[in-house]
Amino acid sequence: MNRYDDRARLVFHYAREEGNRLGHAMVGPEHLLLGLMRETGTAAQILGEFGATLDGLRKKVEEIIGRGEGSRLNDAPAITPRARRVMELASAEARSLGAQVTSTEHILLGIIREGDGVAYRILQDLSRDVDTIRWRVLAQSDPKAQRAVHTPFLDEHGSVVAATIDGQRPLLLEVQALSTRSPLPNPRRVVVGLDSRRVDVIVAVLDQHLGLPTGNLDLYLNLAGGLRVQDPGLDLPIALALHSAITGQAIPADLAAFGEVGLAGEVRSVSQGIRRGEEAQRSGLRALGPPGVEGARGVRSLGEALRALHPP
Repeated sequence: MNRYDDRARLVFHYAREEGNRLGHAMVGPEHLLLGLMRETGTAAQILGEFGATLDGLRKKVEEIIGRGEGSRLNDAPAITPRARRVMELASAEARSLGAQVTSTEHILLGIIREGDGVAYRILQDLSRDVDTIRWRVLAQSDPKAQRAVHTPFLDEHGSVVAATIDGQRPLLLEVQALSTRSPLPNPRRVVVGLDSRRVDVIVAVLDQHLGLPTGNLDLYLNLAGGLRVQDPGLDLPIALALHSAITGQAIPADLAAFGEVGLAGEVRSVSQGIRRGEEAQRSGLRALGPPGVEGARGVRSLGEALRALHPP
């Protein structure tokens, strides 16, 4: 499918104008990003939710790559191989969502999937986890269809979407867990991006209250995206990811979890629970957390959470 709707074609036109304005000889993904903001459609609206403005993005592009030597206004800049790749990915995203034509939101998804370069760096400045923007686009495109779309979240056991808070901004991040039988007398505990002390507590709770054997296992925990977040609300996702990795039971792909886990295995309330639940719902996910949070399935303990996910 190589068909683009009128809004997408307008993005190409604006991207060329932005390239000319900056004196750039070729149009790259960063110019497509500027074109998306100028077009003011679905992609621009979503970017605006993350604080993007056209002037702000223009300044970012100029700061990163500077101005070119200039070109005549009527000279149409050529398109870079990376920008061509973005458009190929945009068409693939449109197909996966069942769209008949490629539109602005698919171009934004293409930039995210390309995963490198100036445009992607700018998106990282808007949201430390760019997948949060992706989930927002998917939810806007078709919340029901989102569940069937291949994402980095929950494609295999040992992964859980966590509804967390970065400062005042709710984020959806992926907690990944891996377990292997250890040949060592003291099994490894490798934790990246998470509080290792809290992980130790959760491992002990899983062992003591759920009878999950961990004493002979190497355990690896990772918060995807290279982030480091200190949030007690990550306890429940960590526990679910570890349980999934050890037992081989996958977590439902339409779930986002949050909640603090106490020493007795109870699930406790955390700050901004309502905002976490709203962020999950806005991205087409079901929220699982402590009792009393509107819009979230409330669970009082780890055992109750697992029974809710895996009914007997």
